[in-house]
Amino acid sequence: MPASWIRRLEDERLAEQVTRCYEEMPFYRRKLDGVRVRPEQVRRAEDLPRLPFTTHDELVEDESHDPPLGGRVCVDPIDVVRLHLVSPDQRGAVAVAYTEKDASTSAQVGARALWASGARPDDVVLHYAPFGLSTDGMTVNAAFEATGATVVPVGAGEAASVLSRWGAVQPTALSTTTTRALELAEAAREAGVDVHTLGLGKVLVRVEQDRRVEPGQRLLEEVWGAPASAFYGVPEIWCILAAECDERDGLHFLGHGTVVAELVEPRTGRAAAIEPGARGELVLSHLEREATPLLRFRSGDLVSIVDTECPCGRTGFRFRVVGST
Repeated sequence: MPASWIRRLEDERLAEQVTRCYEEMPFYRRKLDGVRVRPEQVRRAEDLPRLPFTTHDELVEDESHDPPLGGRVCVDPIDVVRLHLVSPDQRGAVAVAYTEKDASTSAQVGARALWASGARPDDVVLHYAPFGLSTDGMTVNAAFEATGATVVPVGAGEAASVLSRWGAVQPTALSTTTTRALELAEAAREAGVDVHTLGLGKVLVRVEQDRRVEPGQRLLEEVWGAPASAFYGVPEIWCILAAECDERDGLHFLGHGTVVAELVEPRTGRAAAIEPGARGELVLSHLEREATPLLRFRSGDLVSIVDTECPCGRTGFRFRVVGST
């Protein structure tokens, strides 16, 4: 979709979402009233700087008074079908709720990204991740399923089980973090298994919290003998919303229609243009989220914009994660 069409769609959804957040969520009603902003004053993405930022620590504080979701749930609790806990950098955990539609949207946005990274319907993906309260397990699993791939979910820490059943499963792709992929390769070495003989065709790497992506990817390619590409998400927003394409020159933002992205100067909070060479903190606002939408959420990730165009044809800007706030 041309950028102008995307912006028009996003402006329409943003106006609806801000109004809904104000009317349904005490958390945002207090925040907007505190800065004397009415929902009708935020009709386009250009109006977003009128809204205050939302931080992870604010969510922790809000939930502490009324667990599990505080004053920021937009739906009847009976409509919530899944609940995860997000705790970046060992900070306090925040509950993230999904309705049935939210779960579907999360999977579709994730599938866009995973497709860009190389996942295909004929893949058998060994998804090696923690399955539990975090979003790393079920939500990523659902995104792979939405690509049409066959997914083999394996809990983190089950390296011996993975290796013993590799021949029966015959995965073509491995999905995990750099750390876990290296741990799995080391377990194979200790078991006398040469991972280059396992027939793996690709490694899809989730960007870890320390955000050191590229050195890990190059090392993984040497260790596993297969190309590695990265995907990225902000769990409070969507578990996956960006990924590398075949160009391997930055992560494409692929949350179009469901999230609007901003770039801000971390210390001042001043908005910066998303253009090649720009650097700043990634700030995200939900356009489509029923249960727990967020407005102007500070990701804590410092990014550098690579470009706004790409030979692959995708229109999402490309960026690299270069640090954290």
